[in-house]
Amino acid sequence: MSTGMDQAAERLSLAIDRLEAAIGRQAGARADKDSLETEIQALGADRARLADLLDKSEAKATQVKTINRDVSQKLVEAMETIRSVLHAEAGGA
Repeated sequence: MSTGMDQAAERLSLAIDRLEAAIGRQAGARADKDSLETEIQALGADRARLADLLDKSEAKATQVKTINRDVSQKLVEAMETIRSVLHAEAGGA
């Protein structure tokens, strides 16, 4: 037969166990939060790097389009010159 003192000791022991479990959960939650914050910072850095890369790629694409347009125009001019020369050599008709 347990005495009131034994019951109180058992309740105290259970309360301590629950408190230790709660502290463990809180420590785990804090570690999870810290891990998430670190991951968010890494994602932010990746986003900034990717945005910079995209800006550079867009600038390069614009430059390539401009060069392509210039080369295309020069090819058209060269073909017209060749046609004129061939036409003049063929009798200018």
